[in-house]
Amino acid sequence: ADALARQTEQDCMELREKTENECDALTEETSRECQRMSEETTAECERMHAETVAACERLDAETKSACQERKESTYAECDKLKRETRIEVENLREETETHCRLLTEQTEENCANMRAEATAECEEMRAQARSEAYSIRMAVKRECESVSEYMIQMKEALDSVVLSVDSTMQVAEQAFPELNAN
Repeated sequence: ADALARQTEQDCMELREKTENECDALTEETSRECQRMSEETTAECERMHAETVAACERLDAETKSACQERKESTYAECDKLKRETRIEVENLREETETHCRLLTEQTEENCANMRAEATAECEEMRAQARSEAYSIRMAVKRECESVSEYMIQMKEALDSVVLSVDSTMQVAEQAFPELNAN
């Protein structure tokens, strides 16, 4: 009976060590995998953020450049029109005062319309750039939410592993209560 008890105790200790070793190995492997996934996720989010920032900066620079070019060409056109108007006014000064005033008003109206059109086009380009930046941000947000959901699923799976290990230990403790006394 003593030999059988010793053999049973030896078998239980071996089974217990084997179970603990397997649990430790599984826990370590899961931790490594979670760490790797976390690092990959962080790297991907950082890459996407950098791409978004670069795209926004590029779009902003392009918009500013286009607006500056538009302003310069509009101002040059207005200056040209003003010069032409002054020359015409000087040549036609002998004509009636009403005719000269009308011509000046038309020229100023043309400049105002061109400025208004240029301003409207710039605003439209800004709105388009904002819309593209928003779309990029939303895509990044969706991607990060997807990664977050994946990480939650991985945590739930790890919780299930922990519960299984606890259940196994309880079964072992119930099957071999004499081990609990030690």
